[in-house]
Amino acid sequence: MFQTKRQFVRKHYSLDLTEYNSVSVIIRGFDVNRNPIVLLTPNIYSDTSSGFYVVTIDPLGGEIVERNDKYIVEGDKFNPSELEKLALKFVELRIMQLRIDSVGNSFINIKDTGEPYLAKIFKRANYYTTQGWVKIDGNWYVKQA
Repeated sequence: MFQTKRQFVRKHYSLDLTEYNSVSVIIRGFDVNRNPIVLLTPNIYSDTSSGFYVVTIDPLGGEIVERNDKYIVEGDKFNPSELEKLALKFVELRIMQLRIDSVGNSFINIKDTGEPYLAKIFKRANYYTTQGWVKIDGNWYVKQA
């Protein structure tokens, strides 16, 4: 599943992640069959907490084998089928974490679920460079330790 930052950037240089705006996606673990358990948090930039939606995906078959919406806050507006489509696409990227900020910048973690260390930054690049992000290619940046 793991790849290097440079491999990821080369393969996904023109990757458009706008469909993930306001959604955070992370692999929280694996089931007994090594299928990724994907946690999606919709509406991460809304004023109210929305909880999260969990799906387990068979990446070889490209299908969802388990769904869990019990962590979604009652009354929250979210579309399970849209979140499931995002989860399936997310698993194809072979990454562990994806978060899109409120201005469309993408933050990615390839190998674990800690702080993202790869980003595709479109807006406020100067701010991010003062926060330890270094440009590696085009709009792609890495976080310096």
